[in-house]
Amino acid sequence: MSEFAGHLRARLRGEVRTDRLGRGLYATDASVYRITPVAVAIPLDEEDVVAAVRTAAEEGIPVIPRGAGTSLGGQVTGEALVLDLSKHLNRLVETDPEGHWARVQPGLVRDELTVLLAARRLHFAPDPATSNRASIGGMIGNNSSGMRSLVFGKTVDHVLEARVLLADGEIVTLRKLAPEEAARAAVAGGREGELVGGLRRIVRENGDAIRARFPKVMRRVAGYCLDELLDPTDWNPAKLMAGSEGTLGVLLDAKIRLEPLPRHTALAVAHYGSLDAALRAVPAVLRHHPSAVEVLDGTVIDRARTSPSTASLCDFLEGTPRAILIVEFLDENGESACRRARDFAAETLRAGPAEACPVRETREEQARVWEVRRAGLGLVTSIRGNRKPIPFIEDACVPVEHLAEYIERIDRVCRERGTRSVLYGHASVGVLHVRPLLDLHRPEDVETMKTISRAAFDLIRGYGGSWSGEHGDGLVRSAYLEEFFGPEVYGAFREVKRLFDPENRMNPGKIVDAPPMDRNLRAGGRPRPEAPVTVYHYRSAGGFLEAVELCVGVGACRKTGVGTMCPSYIATRDEDHSTRGRANALQLALAGELGPEALDGDDLEGVLDLCLSCKSCKTECPSGVDMAKLKGEFLQRYRDRHGTALRDRIVAFSPRAAALASGPLAPIVNAAQRNPLFRLLLERFAGLDRRRVAPAYARRPFPEWFRRRRGRSGGRVVALFDDTYMNYHEPRVGVAAVELLESCGYEVVLARAGCCQRPRISHGFLRDAKREGERTLRNLDRLVRDGIPVVVCEPGCASALLDDLPDLMDDAALAERIVAGVHPIDVFLDNEVREGRIEGAWTARAEKIWIHGHCHQKALFGTESMKRILALAPGARTREIDSGCCGMAGSFGYEKEHYELSMRVGEDRLFPALRGLPEDAVIVACGFSCRHQIADASGRRAVHWVETVRGPAL
Repeated sequence: MSEFAGHLRARLRGEVRTDRLGRGLYATDASVYRITPVAVAIPLDEEDVVAAVRTAAEEGIPVIPRGAGTSLGGQVTGEALVLDLSKHLNRLVETDPEGHWARVQPGLVRDELTVLLAARRLHFAPDPATSNRASIGGMIGNNSSGMRSLVFGKTVDHVLEARVLLADGEIVTLRKLAPEEAARAAVAGGREGELVGGLRRIVRENGDAIRARFPKVMRRVAGYCLDELLDPTDWNPAKLMAGSEGTLGVLLDAKIRLEPLPRHTALAVAHYGSLDAALRAVPAVLRHHPSAVEVLDGTVIDRARTSPSTASLCDFLEGTPRAILIVEFLDENGESACRRARDFAAETLRAGPAEACPVRETREEQARVWEVRRAGLGLVTSIRGNRKPIPFIEDACVPVEHLAEYIERIDRVCRERGTRSVLYGHASVGVLHVRPLLDLHRPEDVETMKTISRAAFDLIRGYGGSWSGEHGDGLVRSAYLEEFFGPEVYGAFREVKRLFDPENRMNPGKIVDAPPMDRNLRAGGRPRPEAPVTVYHYRSAGGFLEAVELCVGVGACRKTGVGTMCPSYIATRDEDHSTRGRANALQLALAGELGPEALDGDDLEGVLDLCLSCKSCKTECPSGVDMAKLKGEFLQRYRDRHGTALRDRIVAFSPRAAALASGPLAPIVNAAQRNPLFRLLLERFAGLDRRRVAPAYARRPFPEWFRRRRGRSGGRVVALFDDTYMNYHEPRVGVAAVELLESCGYEVVLARAGCCQRPRISHGFLRDAKREGERTLRNLDRLVRDGIPVVVCEPGCASALLDDLPDLMDDAALAERIVAGVHPIDVFLDNEVREGRIEGAWTARAEKIWIHGHCHQKALFGTESMKRILALAPGARTREIDSGCCGMAGSFGYEKEHYELSMRVGEDRLFPALRGLPEDAVIVACGFSCRHQIADASGRRAVHWVETVRGPAL
């Protein structure tokens, strides 16, 4: 294959990867399969795509086009050349708002297109739960639909034209043809004429069988959609690309229909005491003509209430329902939509058996409900234990009148095989994503998977449903298609495949001529690898292996334009630098596929190096992958083997240096740090970029100010955690925190506990952090045991004290006490207000406040408490910037090799937002490194929120 790779590199300007790691990262999708590709190409443009396919044709190498790689059926795994079209082929080529269509490249993400069309209030209507990373090419290949398919149908209903690169390198345009045009094209010759004539013949000869054997449900995406070609007056072979899973050709661009954005919606959330009651209610619910009806079962509800990514969103849940139906009403008139939702809720409660039915009318309230629903897949995959919810029967579509019975019977099958299942999905159209809990490392569970699959297939066929409802066939369902459709229709599928791809080189083994469903499994009945000795305990995940295996490939880390995860992927669009890519690399290393010493080797160092340890994946990833913790573990192993660079030692032990450099020496040290020659030497010998000036040290450290002040005595005692940044760099934050706490009636003492160990943790000095951190926690524990709450200003310190250090401790009881007794200062004061211990009018020290949330703050604690406190002060107008990560990430942005990326991360959203703020705006950034990044990038001063408000002294 080295000769093939050489030819590719000679002909493509884009990246070509044949290394073990690069191929391994593309060996999986969101399914249970893993097949290492021959090579991976990341084309720069259409010319590169053509060159890659023609090169593969010359050497007989199969080709698999790939978008976001979130397919659940194994569609984009195979021993082939994988074309990643998501990084560069992602443009909106042209649009006609009046004609309601757009032409797009295959890698354009559905939600990114919505943003581009926002001014015209148009969108591409299919809305799968993965819409913030699903590429339109992938949606076409999979014939995706989504939650509102009752109104908008499937992707096939919105495909107007397709320009397709065939396996032999020829490009054809598929579009709607009137009968006379089709007849002329069929005899005109050429490749397009051959395709048109061949398809007309296949449909004509097999029309009766197609009508008889295709299921009579709307959500049918199994096989090739030949049923779309039955009407000669509405004949469009471009529709055949929908659901073809890359087996017919590579989509170069598509003309798609656009729909007006829904103007007004309202939600009613019907609560039920059992899943069966909820499913039996669906036919009655549909009589109210909703736009969507989504179901979550009790397991998903329980997970949503406890998962960090969704717990704060679950205020729409009342009591302890064992199932809910989320029912949406869409209308051109807002009041009408709300009235329909309220009327439905009233009737549902009156008729029973719903136990509650809250209505959500505002856009913000509805977004919270939908965010929980969209997290459904990740919520079920993060269930603790070796048995995980496995996708293999999750795509079946059942007529809604049989839905409850089907679920009852499939649940019985699972229980008879010693397991259970969880589910969520589209009750409106009978597509419930049922996932039995299995451990595919156990051969007996692989056999159970096959047994359950066969039982589900027989039930679906008996109910007249569709074996594939939206997730497609791939490796997991294709082997059943001949039996499902019968030999005549399946023979027609084979003819279609030969017509487009006579040499079977486009994604072979999908839809037709598939291998058995249990071949090429990731686990494949093989025992789990042996877990290495770790410094962290990984208590929340159940162990190191479990923490790594939390990632199942759903790709939420590839989203852009929203949230914070994953900053380096947003900046680079490289799979390596997504959370999924890093987790895949760790899984490959554990499985021994990257060599015998991969767990502390250079391959992993390469993919983990650009992780900013922002912790956003801990909450924004639906599965809760904590890549920051995994990176720290790796770095400790890497340092043990390779040693430690000077730069890392400087950063890791910076708290000790800060104590020495502040005070009388501060003016001298600060002057040296500003000196260009000093910065040049620091760059050359320590790798710290000379374009940065290190944070200045305080002439008068905070503890000195605190000792000399006359503080408030009396009232409840609160301990302020005096962190390194507060003590030796920005005492003003400590001063403001003391004044704020005293203005709320508290007596303030300093914790004087020691360093939180954040610098050591982030740089992989975990054993040092554990040793020194235990002293810190035991000092804090003395305060906590005396009933004194400890409050923390710096989000990075709070996350170290409440998330990282507790998991390093062998004393679990100590960890639990610290988690209960230490609080971010905004969370503490917000709770005190809610409990009625702080009352009265607050005072604003600023009028126009714009908030940039620190990554750890947003990930672990949220910004809601801070915003609620600021809202107590009349005259303060507060807005939160949709800013993502600032890019500094502690010392990351100071490091020479990371400086440019650091600035690109900030440029994604934060820096443009800063440039648009009025001059008199007060910028709040609670993170010390965030404040420095803002100063470097914009020249503006940012403050901690405690500097902007004062409480009512009791």
